Amino acid sequence: LNGDKVSGDSFFVSGSDDGDIAFWDLNGKIRVKLVSKAHKFGVSGLSSSLDGLTLVSIGLDGLCKVWSGRGFRLISTLKSNDCPLSCVEFHPEKDFVLLGDWRGKIKVWDLTTCKRKAILQDNKGSIQDLKMSMDGQKIASLDISGTLCIFEGTVGFLLNVISLGQVGLSLSFSQNQTLYVGLLDGQIQSW
Repeated sequence: LNGDKVSGDSFFVSGSDDGDIAFWDLNGKIRVKLVSKAHKFGVSGLSSSLDGLTLVSIGLDGLCKVWSGRGFRLISTLKSNDCPLSCVEFHPEKDFVLLGDWRGKIKVWDLTTCKRKAILQDNKGSIQDLKMSMDGQKIASLDISGTLCIFEGTVGFLLNVISLGQVGLSLSFSQNQTLYVGLLDGQIQSW
């Protein structure tokens, strides 16, 4: 089960292994909409824009679906490739979304034009997590082999590659731009 807040604190969206997406009203504590088989295979990630007006779902079917945060209707479908997608992140300032896949690639899509803007690739395996700093200046990706890649956020130049020596599970940027990495053995590293 994956989930993310939509439209402030009043709505939540969840995705399941069978490809269904459910939209929930947190105030009324009810499901307001269910989209059966929104993805052919499981939903692997969900993310919403900062204003909550746009939501994206990604799946093991390699599709990225763009939804309205109000009314919860499908706006468009981006065919990233035939490779399963594993993680998704919204750009904090632009109408862009970052998609991580099982081949270690990060694809940057413009949601206004529905066109791919860039492909970032230096990870060795499936992307486990990716995050963009709050100022949009850095992109961090973590793959299944424990490789952490840091890219410049505007044009996508590779800034650094760090081998963590073990499997990393999650990433998070703090407000002061410190990057935290959660590791399989329970450690948290900061960069």
